[in-house]
Amino acid sequence: MTEQASLDGFRGKQVLITGGLGFLGSNLAIALVGLGARVTLLDAMVDDHGGNLVNVEPIKNRVTVNFSDVRDESSLKYLVRGKDYVFHLAGQNDHVLSLTNPFPDIDINIKGSAILLETCRRFNPGARLVYSGTRGEYGRAVMLPVGEDQPMHPRGIYELSSLTAQQMFQIYNDNHGVPSVTLA
Repeated sequence: MTEQASLDGFRGKQVLITGGLGFLGSNLAIALVGLGARVTLLDAMVDDHGGNLVNVEPIKNRVTVNFSDVRDESSLKYLVRGKDYVFHLAGQNDHVLSLTNPFPDIDINIKGSAILLETCRRFNPGARLVYSGTRGEYGRAVMLPVGEDQPMHPRGIYELSSLTAQQMFQIYNDNHGVPSVTLA
């Protein structure tokens, strides 16, 4: 299969992007809309986390935006239904904040991911989930580039919460058949 053939696989697909108004989410949305996907963006617009409608200005009339939180099960029940793909990019990603206050990381990154996974399991178990982790899950680089076989050694609560979420995605894939892949 050629790269173009695999990218054409998004044409007409229903896609949900959590954290969709942030840097990564908005750029993914722009690319997916360009490939013909029908994209819904979920963003809680948490202060200082990068969510901004300006980020999707080029596609603002071709996406649906839902101002909600990944921890809101009622919203997620509605948003995950009928989606072919769910890209989970929402999260608390401030390493320094995680060292002084671990609770946003636990609440958003772990609890929010668990709510998303459980909602997908119950209301759309066939959706393909993609979780974006962080290289920080590996800790300090022993050698570059960092290989996937390097032992995990998170150095902060942010990195630990991301690793925990990644492992939850694997558990839901293995135990509940919710197809997912994780990127770190």
